[in-house]
Amino acid sequence: MTQTIHCEDCLDVLLRFPSASINLIYIDPPFIGAEDITNSKPNHIINTESIYDYSEWLLPRIIELHRILKDDGSIYLQCDSSTDAYIKILLDKIFGIENFNSRIIWKRNSLPNNFSEKKYRNNYDSIYIYNKSNNYKFNYQYAEFDTKYIDSAYKYLEPDTGRRFALNDLTSSLKNSRPGLTYEFLGIERNWRISQEQMMRMHEEGRIYQSRPGSIPSLKRYLDEQKGTAIDSIWTDTTIDQPRAKTETYYTSQKPLSLLERIIKTSSDEGDVVLDAFCGSGTTLHAAQLLGRQWIGIDSSKSACQFSAEGLKIFLGLEAGKDFHILPAQSF
Repeated sequence: MTQTIHCEDCLDVLLRFPSASINLIYIDPPFIGAEDITNSKPNHIINTESIYDYSEWLLPRIIELHRILKDDGSIYLQCDSSTDAYIKILLDKIFGIENFNSRIIWKRNSLPNNFSEKKYRNNYDSIYIYNKSNNYKFNYQYAEFDTKYIDSAYKYLEPDTGRRFALNDLTSSLKNSRPGLTYEFLGIERNWRISQEQMMRMHEEGRIYQSRPGSIPSLKRYLDEQKGTAIDSIWTDTTIDQPRAKTETYYTSQKPLSLLERIIKTSSDEGDVVLDAFCGSGTTLHAAQLLGRQWIGIDSSKSACQFSAEGLKIFLGLEAGKDFHILPAQSF
């Protein structure tokens, strides 16, 4: 059943799930050695014993997450620098090195509090992406162009429409042009990149720009037809800064809505099932609901389940027992 929050240990819940039933998994597992076991991050030095215990605790959960993931699905596992190297070994073992997709470096915020005069401030998390197979979903994401880039690159304005555009060179630098690509156009004979037929069609569409008679024509590239800047593996634009946005609840190690929206958009489609096995404040559930996905949240902490349920009610107007369910049934 989707649109459900399970309030118990995720391993117990996952064991009941059918195989190959989930499209996308996001988890930010708690570090068991931390003072607050419910989704806090350790600031102390991690010793060998605690890492061993943590790995032993996490391994069976990753095994079950792999089992329930669909063949075209992906898992995103977020962790800090104290555990990321060890966690990658577990993921390599269960998902296979060949199914490693990417490591995202996610900047937490602008004011890290783990200051030390003897080492650099740690201000990032790693997000490891693994696929179940080579047949995975991936919808590339783009960010809006920087204003300075727009002003410099798209500096031309079409008077009739007000559309911004840049200019692309249509000439070919090849000394020996392919047959049919050397011809005269608007009084200029050159080796062109496109055929005369294509050139005339774009001219009729108003996509050819000639500043004055005798100048070399160029192709208009409209700003409103561009996707934006392709997102790379360093994410600095989804940080948590104070004051928190009104769309966020208060919870230890809470992640911003924009982060989860990017993950869900990238690796799932509308109607797909998204699982967060350590759902905390419910940001993943919130994002999945907004984006038209089915969702399942799991957390062993009663307070986390309460935060999740309250957030869905406050920000999305969803009612427990009607729009989503809490299992086992509880009153907070």
